[in-house]
Amino acid sequence: MDRHIIEKNRYYFLRRKKLTLSFGLISLTLLKSHFPDRKVWIKHWIARRRMQGAHHNLFMELQLEDPMKYRRCLRMNSELFETLVNKVTPLIVKKDTHLRKAISPAERLDRFSFPIYCDEGFPLSQEVLIPYPKDLVRGRVDRRIFNYRLSRPRRCSKNAFGVMANRF
Repeated sequence: MDRHIIEKNRYYFLRRKKLTLSFGLISLTLLKSHFPDRKVWIKHWIARRRMQGAHHNLFMELQLEDPMKYRRCLRMNSELFETLVNKVTPLIVKKDTHLRKAISPAERLDRFSFPIYCDEGFPLSQEVLIPYPKDLVRGRVDRRIFNYRLSRPRRCSKNAFGVMANRF
């Protein structure tokens, strides 16, 4: 092959290489400008969870000092809560990383100790909240407010399922 053709091909190859590198650098700088650098990996108030968090302080104190208040707060006694934690631990356990400790299954579960909202078709119990019947609400403002507040989560879930039904 002619030496002139080889040098011409080499010139175009080096030119394409420079263009590709410059395009890559420009795209990296544009991408970096869209995603600012994190100042801290974890917020300081979250890092103090094990020392000052509600689960590690409040619930443990209530469990030892005032079991009835613990039962009212979690809506179950400590033995039942431990049984529930043992049953769901394999399903919700997370791994510790070198960056941070995982949230314990008991701490994750104590956030979901809320009552179940139902309508009149279910019997009344400690774990189930049902609204007052209409004939018992007349003239009682506190019961009317209770029924209204009880209907809000039900309306919210009905709206969510309605949106999902329309979408799919």
